[in-house]
Amino acid sequence: AMDKCGINTQGQKNLILKNAKTHFNDNVVNRLDEILEPQYLGWEIPQYNKQTTDKKIIVFNHRPHTYKNYPWFLKQMDKLWEQRQDFEVWVPLADSTEDKEYLTNDKYDREGYFSKLSSCYVGVCAKQKYSGWAVSATDGMSVGVPYLFSDDDYYHELAGDSGVYYKDIDFVDLVDEFLDDDEFRNIWSKKALHRFEQGKWENAIIPFNKMIDDTISNLPMLKNDTDTYKKVLDFIHTK
Repeated sequence: AMDKCGINTQGQKNLILKNAKTHFNDNVVNRLDEILEPQYLGWEIPQYNKQTTDKKIIVFNHRPHTYKNYPWFLKQMDKLWEQRQDFEVWVPLADSTEDKEYLTNDKYDREGYFSKLSSCYVGVCAKQKYSGWAVSATDGMSVGVPYLFSDDDYYHELAGDSGVYYKDIDFVDLVDEFLDDDEFRNIWSKKALHRFEQGKWENAIIPFNKMIDDTISNLPMLKNDTDTYKKVLDFIHTK
């Protein structure tokens, strides 16, 4: 029934169309294809105090749930811990540290969260089930944290050439490289900040506005001012 519906990613749209085909006929699916339009969320400009630390912090600043592949992530961190014990894993949304020596879940207010985030070596975005936009990653990249992304289309939409993409088999080796090679880490930190500049709301709002303007331009105009129209106009003027 809608003229247009914004959706977080093309990957999410593809997922909806795939599932729609199991319930609806081709006419409905084709109509959905016309209605759904990817609109990427703008990146928040963080308020923070830049922090540095000697700790090599890996951040998983997502919800620690299965749909975010958190159990898989912990298994990879267990493997890394067997090889080296010079890092910390910060999971700010975790309720507990699950008796893992490397795990922390320190809590902060919004400014404190971004300040702590700015001290992290690398962030991780594991494979997710709903192909959505990861605000957690945009948070980190906005303060210069490079991110390791599962090699999926929805993450390529988010980070473009500013993200490092992994296959499961090479994940631990890539984390090792970030922890050991400061030059490598700093190159990707600068790329993250560059992507943040591109993604700010002042840029992201333009396609939102275009979608609304294009949709409105296709709607029929009133031939005469109706009573309801006049009431709405009066309300706007009054307020």
